[in-house]
Amino acid sequence: MQYPLKILTEIICIVAMSYLFAGARSTHLIRNENAALEKLLENQAGKYATGDEPFLADLFLAPQIDGAVKRFNVDMNEFPLLSKINESYNEHPAFQDAMPGKQPDTPPEARVD
Repeated sequence: MQYPLKILTEIICIVAMSYLFAGARSTHLIRNENAALEKLLENQAGKYATGDEPFLADLFLAPQIDGAVKRFNVDMNEFPLLSKINESYNEHPAFQDAMPGKQPDTPPEARVD
């Protein structure tokens, strides 16, 4: 009766390798995306993505950077412009209030007050 156990072991290995590959691939794609954004924004960014006031692009960019840092541990030191913009997001009350940890449906263990 070791046959089912061997299949289970194989399934666990496949799932674990798939998970590891997906994380590495995601990090690679995020780094490529960030490099492209750095180049795209270098001539138009101010305090925020398109100037010195938050605009529509920032509503999309803020959660992307937050996810890259918190979920995929991307080192933002590689991207100085995006790091500077992210600091502006972190200082702005509207962006602070929009963070996932401050939403009403956030599980208690993930809440940020």
